[in-house]
Amino acid sequence: MALLEELGIEVYPQHIDGRKYMQVGSKHRVSSYLSDIPSLPFLGLLDLNRLLKRVSS
Repeated sequence: MALLEELGIEVYPQHIDGRKYMQVGSKHRVSSYLSDIPSLPFLGLLDLNRLLKRVSS
């Protein structure tokens, strides 16, 4: 979380159950998903996984 704050990236609480929302990139489109893993292209999922590993360590 310190890295996100250092970079000035806003974070929001995320609920585990129910519909989740995300905005990827500079586009103004917000999408939603119900599963634990968002519906992203394969390479996008790899990037997301790499980011989550860096942020949580």
